[in-house]
Amino acid sequence: VAVVDAYDSPRVRHELNRFDSQYGLAAETRTSLRVVNQAGGTVLPKTDWGWAVETALDVQAVRGMCHNCKILLVEAKNASNRNLAKAENTAARLGADVISNSYGGPESGTDSTIRAAYRHRGVVITAATGDDGWYDWDFVNQGGYSDNMPNAPASLPSVVAVGGTTLTLNANGSRAAETVWNGNGPHNSI
Repeated sequence: VAVVDAYDSPRVRHELNRFDSQYGLAAETRTSLRVVNQAGGTVLPKTDWGWAVETALDVQAVRGMCHNCKILLVEAKNASNRNLAKAENTAARLGADVISNSYGGPESGTDSTIRAAYRHRGVVITAATGDDGWYDWDFVNQGGYSDNMPNAPASLPSVVAVGGTTLTLNANGSRAAETVWNGNGPHNSI
């Protein structure tokens, strides 16, 4: 399973080992978690701590769902569509069967080269739909701006779009409630 994110997350292995220890999983090795740059090399990009938190979450989510999967973390040079697309192609070239992307941006920034990076035969590609509802509904409700388009790469026909929810459980572990991640804006009447 590959995770594609931008910038370097220098503590990702340490944080994943803490996650593994917490849940009784085996410690990570160089083969269970491999980190490369967008070209597949070992010289990693500069650190961005905001992205590093996201990357740690993404890698831990993969490990939580698949205890024995080999994880390939491909770190793009920055968060540009071009560099993320290069990282996506590298993940596929290095043999990932599944590629997870928890980022997105306006669909207007995706030309044919970028769209092609999210289409690899035999590879399941997933991408986040965003945290702020359809067309950034929460921002609009609070007087903000909407780009009035869905997030890409999640909107591409070759990608499985993944939305987040907050799940509330009853004391016995059964589902009490579930709400979509859209910030539940104060002006949302839906």
